[in-house]
Amino acid sequence: LLTRADAELPLAQELRVWDEAARLTGDADFGLHLAEWVASTPEEHFDLLTFALRSCATLGDHYRRVGRYIRLLHEGLSVVLEEEQEVARVVHGVDDGALRSRHPNECHLAMALLHGRRTTGEGFVPRAVCFTHAPPARLREHERVFGVQPIFCAPRTELVLDKALLALPQRHAEPRLLTLLERQLTGEVAALPVERTIRDAVKRCMKELLPDHEPVMATIAARLHMSPRSLQRRLQQEGTSFAEVLSELRRDLALRYL
Repeated sequence: LLTRADAELPLAQELRVWDEAARLTGDADFGLHLAEWVASTPEEHFDLLTFALRSCATLGDHYRRVGRYIRLLHEGLSVVLEEEQEVARVVHGVDDGALRSRHPNECHLAMALLHGRRTTGEGFVPRAVCFTHAPPARLREHERVFGVQPIFCAPRTELVLDKALLALPQRHAEPRLLTLLERQLTGEVAALPVERTIRDAVKRCMKELLPDHEPVMATIAARLHMSPRSLQRRLQQEGTSFAEVLSELRRDLALRYL
């Protein structure tokens, strides 16, 4: 998959790649250092979405469009900009709960902050940086990158900023170019399948069955027009199992009801 520029990694595989990259490099803070590398790399090496984000008028517009088009980059990842009276929150979430690897969590928030510093010319620091995962053994790099000591084991992963920072103009704003690029991006998002993995399809079928009776492999497989053995194999290829998907769905529903 990694040899194809347009390949789509299932979430379970992507998380394994993050952890394996940290292991192979021997870098306990791989996510933070990857974010710094991306921030220092010329944008000409990146793609359509990068140019669209760079063309936004303000930092707030940038964060809003990241949330709008994030599906083009990551399966199951969401980015939401929440605006309060004095505070703005850039909230990162995953459809199936907290990320099992801390490296993408830390990379995503560091990229959001470093982009703001680079494109606005402001050396601002966040009000707070929150992660759902437990704290690592050392926090020196976190404090250096973010400028504050992060909060760990938090309810959600988020970057908390002064709301006034959203109005800061971006240095490379190009409204006309952004209009053209958004036409193509909107078309690409519309062309994405609603369910990009077998896991998504299984979870949807389970959700439909749960109110009345216990979902079983044979019933779900029949709904998806495949044998139970084929369904089990497809789920294994995506790094999960029927029981794991059912457990995740129950947890998601319980959290929603709470």
